[in-house]
Amino acid sequence: MKMAKLTLKRAFEKFFKEKGYYLGKPLSLIPDRETDKIDPFYEFSRTYRASVGATTFLKELKQGHDPFAIVQQCYRHPDVKYGRIGDGKHLGLFHLGGIGTRIENKEQMIKDFFEFINSLALDQNKIWASYFGGGTVESKVEVIDGAKTYCKDMVPQHFEEDIERKKIFLSMGIPEGRIIPLPYKSDGNFTNFSGIPSCDMYGGYRSHLYYEIGNPCSEKCYPEHDEKCNRFIEFAVFIDETIEKTERNGKWSWVPFYETGKFPFSVVGIGIQRTAMAVRNINRVEKLDFISEPLKKFIGKDDITGYPKEIYNLEMLLQSVLYLTADGAVPSTRSNRKRQFKELLGITLDTAKSVAESLNKPIEEIVGNLLNITADYLKEDKPELVNAINRAYDYILK
Repeated sequence: MKMAKLTLKRAFEKFFKEKGYYLGKPLSLIPDRETDKIDPFYEFSRTYRASVGATTFLKELKQGHDPFAIVQQCYRHPDVKYGRIGDGKHLGLFHLGGIGTRIENKEQMIKDFFEFINSLALDQNKIWASYFGGGTVESKVEVIDGAKTYCKDMVPQHFEEDIERKKIFLSMGIPEGRIIPLPYKSDGNFTNFSGIPSCDMYGGYRSHLYYEIGNPCSEKCYPEHDEKCNRFIEFAVFIDETIEKTERNGKWSWVPFYETGKFPFSVVGIGIQRTAMAVRNINRVEKLDFISEPLKKFIGKDDITGYPKEIYNLEMLLQSVLYLTADGAVPSTRSNRKRQFKELLGITLDTAKSVAESLNKPIEEIVGNLLNITADYLKEDKPELVNAINRAYDYILK
């Protein structure tokens, strides 16, 4: 399957366009208030666009595009910064297909989504789902005081079990034994309740779809029970954006949208690369064509299984650098986004040095050749990558 990522991306766009969804134009990886024309009371993240979330969806819904579909390029810096690149599931740079509608229309949207999933010929016996099992939610809010930004604790609030989502999954044919209620948990950045960074302003019930790509790690093996378990890969997320963080009488808490004049909406996001893994029954993302094929051309061999994992990591990092450079990212310490890009470049350089030592080749040759091969291979997805090669090379090595 030539470029499984691009093939699946086109299938997603074609399916929902034929269903009558407005096909939205993806935004730049670098948020911009003016060009994105978002309603001003919705804040942009100060990091690179991490997901097809409120920014992209609200832009479409505010313009009357309901329902809509879009495939958005995304960069998630924590995956790079904290070493998740190379774990077989994370990329840094990825594509997320999204569909969205107002909350009252979500049941039909979810039916359409499952029709798309069924069209991919996935083994239905390997699909699992999770939903929020209820509990007391503790969260934080980001407060801006002049030039300083800090997080404050919010009032703990209890939220009921998301029985509605469970019923929807059952109606879609997933048996009850493969629908798992998950409790609230937070690692300081993300929660199973809101599905967004805990300092962001908007949230709501979140649930996931998973696909079995490995063997059980124990007798009680289910999604999210152990981060070291490789049995499942999460490939889709369902989020109802219905609440926001509001300060009242000096205390921050979650408040329903209808109390603050905003309309609730529902979204579904599907990881294009991870879904391609499920379609092809591949247990590691670097085995997909868009990672392995540039490396095969670079090395000059069809079988590259014996090469160190750093070379796969370098390919994934270079793709992140290319896409961000093509969208206008520059290294600096003047903003959080620019600091992240500078960190990415430093990690890419360190990885390139390790690969150069392993292959006994000059680092300039490795970075230059891989950038050219990668941009040429992916130019059908983003033609601007070709024009970003020289800038990306200079950013990494100079």
